[in-house]
Amino acid sequence: MRRVLTVVALLLALGCGKSSVQPQPPPPCTPTRADRGDGTTIVTCGASKELVCTNTDCSGIGDLTIQETDLTSVNLAALTSGNNLTITGDSLTNVSLPVLTTVGGNLNIYDLALTSISLPALTTVGGGLYVTGNPQAHAGCTSGRLTSLSIPALTKVRGLFIGCNVYLTSLSLPVLTTVSDSVVIGPNDALTSLGLPVLTTVGGRLQIGHNTALTSFSLPALTTVGGDLDIWNTPFPGLLNNFALTSFSLPVLTTLGGNLSIQDSLALTTFDLPVLTTVSGDMSVDGNTALTTFDLASLSTLGGSLSIQNNTALPQCLALAFKDHLVADGFTGPWTISGNNTTATCP
Repeated sequence: MRRVLTVVALLLALGCGKSSVQPQPPPPCTPTRADRGDGTTIVTCGASKELVCTNTDCSGIGDLTIQETDLTSVNLAALTSGNNLTITGDSLTNVSLPVLTTVGGNLNIYDLALTSISLPALTTVGGGLYVTGNPQAHAGCTSGRLTSLSIPALTKVRGLFIGCNVYLTSLSLPVLTTVSDSVVIGPNDALTSLGLPVLTTVGGRLQIGHNTALTSFSLPALTTVGGDLDIWNTPFPGLLNNFALTSFSLPVLTTLGGNLSIQDSLALTTFDLPVLTTVSGDMSVDGNTALTTFDLASLSTLGGSLSIQNNTALPQCLALAFKDHLVADGFTGPWTISGNNTTATCP
């Protein structure tokens, strides 16, 4: 009996039946550094791969291309300026450039996994600003994880291209005043908010299309578009086409240097360009099956042709009256008005 008690006491002392070993956190990894030879270094720690500045100051970087497919984040905390900057990959979730103020050339950011872009100090991009979930925007947009994009200090950019971001719900460029070339917004299937409140000048084309959740937008400060104005949703293979846009307003736009094209926006009921006086190219308002009215009361100069067709809810008499208004102001170009609502009456 004494021997049994001794064995039991020994087993209890050894913790039999209950482990005395507590789980320990994994030991911290030892970061490894790989200098890329361009002023940046990849720091690897476990599954994390982060691109950082090699030195405390990497403002002297000119052209920089980041295309490692296994990078998880880019944090260039000391980069203040650069020339052409391209950031792309398959695993990149976060891009942080907290003190970057100027890009002399193009800034390209496209990645299938990207969820966060931080550019709080960026004021000027001398070339194009491209933010896309897929660099081949019209090849089918099925990826991209970015949900919002805000560049709070950006005032000037040569070209603006935001597209193929299927989860992007909001775009905010609150102090952007000038785009010297083109603006292309779309396709962004989840976009519901378009924030360009002080944009006054677009030197090239303004194209807004295939933003299938966007119900309305206004560009309240825009006065001049040097190229075409395209509001359209002509189907592309592989893209969603359940269009939601019901109205848009460009209340101070006076001059359009190219064509005015408003096409195939199936939910569009009205649009307002009340002080637009000049369209240098063609004007087409076609295939907007819910359209019932529009405001182009000040338009007096149309340099090309006029087409108002297949807007099945738009009174034919309204379209004809608009054409007569242009003719009275000197319009002599070809015109086609057909396929509209011939049973509706006009005041």
